[in-house]
Amino acid sequence: ESPLHEQAVYVMLAYFVLLTLAQSMIVTFDARKEIAKSQLPYFAYNFVRIIATIFVAFYGFGVLALAYTYLLGEVFHFMLALLFFRGYPVGRPSLPLFKEYVSFAVPMAIATASWLIMTNIDKVFIQLFWGAEQVGQYFAVFNLSRFIILFASSVSLLLLPTFSEHHAKNNVGEIKRLVLQSERYISMIVFPIIVTMIVLANPIINILLSGKYFPALSVLQILPLFVLIEVLSRPYDSQLQGMNMPKIARNRVLLMMGINVALNLVLIPRDIQSIGLSLAGMGMEGAAIATVVSYFAGLVYLRIQAWRLTGITGNPRVLFHAAAAALTGFLVWYMNIAIGRWYELLFAALFSFGVYFLLLFLVREFKKEDFDLFADTINPKKMMTYIKEELRSKK
Repeated sequence: ESPLHEQAVYVMLAYFVLLTLAQSMIVTFDARKEIAKSQLPYFAYNFVRIIATIFVAFYGFGVLALAYTYLLGEVFHFMLALLFFRGYPVGRPSLPLFKEYVSFAVPMAIATASWLIMTNIDKVFIQLFWGAEQVGQYFAVFNLSRFIILFASSVSLLLLPTFSEHHAKNNVGEIKRLVLQSERYISMIVFPIIVTMIVLANPIINILLSGKYFPALSVLQILPLFVLIEVLSRPYDSQLQGMNMPKIARNRVLLMMGINVALNLVLIPRDIQSIGLSLAGMGMEGAAIATVVSYFAGLVYLRIQAWRLTGITGNPRVLFHAAAAALTGFLVWYMNIAIGRWYELLFAALFSFGVYFLLLFLVREFKKEDFDLFADTINPKKMMTYIKEELRSKK
């Protein structure tokens, strides 16, 4: 739209070149399950970019300088990944290996492109039919919801290479066990977070955003469901990719994209005047519904494929989590706790989690070994020990 936009595009292209080069090293760490080496460069990127963004915004250096913060952060991301990658053997390229990579990469490239369309088309339609203000309200609430997916993505980093390893050994039994176990733990953690966000949507918007975002209240009561569905999909998605079936991942995303685009087109606009067509006119609420429905369709497709290929029917313990979360949500809503400060919101959330895990404990779904596992996972001392040992380890 302007010379400034053009310059920003060039800056971002440089950012993506470095990012692409860094990814070859990062995914090597992921495949070897060296999570510290994989995540520390990303932490460095975010840390540097946040500091640079604060500096640029404080001194008012303008929009182009903000684009440069991405590039600056990526320089640190790339250099740290390169530092960790020193000493790793790099083999010569070969035609058979190239063909093997292409057979996996092409379906995943289609899936990635479709995913980008699907996750951005709702903002485009809201902008087109309702304007920038509603886009801002929708996107702010969208970001509140999707942070949980980062947790699921972290789990997937470990699941994918593990499934691939078991598949190479033709160990179907271990694959089934790992799918069901990961589904149980992911479900147990995410259900109370999602229900708490839905029930406490009003104070969450008021405290974490501002009153200007209250028009998006109903969106925050709908959108978290898509996060829950996506998180529950991750073990099955990782399983099928780890079993060298990228076409299923591609088909899933294509199905979701088709449903998402169609529903967005029907639910978001009031009408399409050029052809005289009246539509639902739900705006950002329609976008939220379209997102949830499309992700649910993707989950159903994955579960059908997993059952067809490996006979996995899912972990029935998830039903305990759903029931406990629903009961907890009703209790918190019925109590109508007055929340006006951040510490009150924190207390209400902790109360909600406490009730949820108490209910699971009463039905013997949450046991001492589960508590010990969670406590061990978030233990800062053990985490630092693991990071030090991994960084010192020989290739």
